[in-house]
Amino acid sequence: MMIEWLVNLPWSTVGPYVFIGGEWLTRVVLFLVVVRRHRSGEAVSWLLVIFLQPFVGLGFYLLLTTGPIRRKRLRQHAVLAGREETGAVLAGLGVHAIGAGEIAAEHMDFVRLAERVGRMPIVGGNAVSFCGDGGEMIEELVRAIDGAGSSVHLLYYIFEDDETGATVTRALERAAGRGVQCRVLVDAVGSPKFLRRVAPRLRRAGVETAAALAVKPITRPLARMDVRNHRKLAVIDGRVAVTGSHNISDEDYGQKKVGPWRDLSMVVRGPAVRELQMVFVEDWQFETGRSIDRGVAFPELVGAGDALLQAVPSGPGQRTQAFRDLMVSAVHEANERVVVTTPYFVPDGAFLLALRLAAMGGLEVHLVVPERGNHPIVHAAGCATYEGLLEAGVRIHRHRRGVMHAKTITIDDAFGVVGSGNFDMRSFSVNFELSVLVFGAELTSRLHQFQVGYMGESRELDKGIWALRGAGLRVVQDSAKLLGPLL
Repeated sequence: MMIEWLVNLPWSTVGPYVFIGGEWLTRVVLFLVVVRRHRSGEAVSWLLVIFLQPFVGLGFYLLLTTGPIRRKRLRQHAVLAGREETGAVLAGLGVHAIGAGEIAAEHMDFVRLAERVGRMPIVGGNAVSFCGDGGEMIEELVRAIDGAGSSVHLLYYIFEDDETGATVTRALERAAGRGVQCRVLVDAVGSPKFLRRVAPRLRRAGVETAAALAVKPITRPLARMDVRNHRKLAVIDGRVAVTGSHNISDEDYGQKKVGPWRDLSMVVRGPAVRELQMVFVEDWQFETGRSIDRGVAFPELVGAGDALLQAVPSGPGQRTQAFRDLMVSAVHEANERVVVTTPYFVPDGAFLLALRLAAMGGLEVHLVVPERGNHPIVHAAGCATYEGLLEAGVRIHRHRRGVMHAKTITIDDAFGVVGSGNFDMRSFSVNFELSVLVFGAELTSRLHQFQVGYMGESRELDKGIWALRGAGLRVVQDSAKLLGPLL
């Protein structure tokens, strides 16, 4: 009867009223949901979309916000990270913990914060080398895999089915053929071709593979689809680790016209590798439910140098925005200089304010970003922040050679960060990211030299010329800025 009644309704007359009523019902219901679940900046952005296009906004909201299924899984990840076994493994790092006087007293508040939000201690006894060239990084990785005796663990957002991916794939097959336990975890959205084409081949060779944060609209219809595992990490034999911004991909990421991407990774040996191994073990068990033999994953610690390091994993399952909080605090620690390099710059108000205050206080503040972004809306939203930064005295360098993809920050010659996280809201609060803090003048200076190289490949933005940009461009950038909390 109900269906017959609906069919017989004069839809040409009542249809517009039903449509308008549905729009306003959507606006009201989502308003009540959004203001309760989201921070003010993010809520305003969502409400703008919802009030302008209610049904479109509803669709995006269901796809891009955390439903109950995803929230439950994120809590499971947090519980896994805080389990007793994790604490026992990290407790073994105690003998390599930093001693009094190894870090300047003025930075000890930052050290305590880093250890609290990162869950892992700062440890000495490490050796570090930087790889600013994609070919060099792959050579280091393949050399380590070919020398592996017990385990090879790879965790990457992008593992391409290209020449570089094939090189690493062959190395994995060789290792598995020697009896080495090989595991590869890739993001389901970042590496779809790998999962379709390469993973079956690796499994036949004896390599375990898995997809991180698989998108399953039928079995997990309420899961947030843009929460991604954006980490880049390789750990070999529990003794050597490679991490930073490089993915397993040709240097141009298949985009021949834009040229090579400028990435930066670090090769680590020493006790800090245990922290990085723990990141892989937690993610692997979270996704597969399969544990890894502790003796294989965490061999006896051996010192390799004198570098002080700390791994800082971050993600939406944590109570705090660990990466964002550390970056804001880091800027406040500066006495002379702050240098930031990032491909995507759409931070929240706290980080923008920290940069502006540092520059207004007379510090040398540099921001290195791409001159042309590969995501137009994200790039436009970042450009909308430049005027306020320039007015405060921040020096903005627009990188012109290839694609600036290195994600780094240095504070004076005291400490710095190399990692997978961009300086945007996605890396601050949505994605699973991995950063490594480096301490000490020698190591920080080496990192800073890469940043100086990026600035040399850039054109500094002139405040006066930027102020003369067209009104139409301003409108586009300011409009994109309204969506900043969602990008």
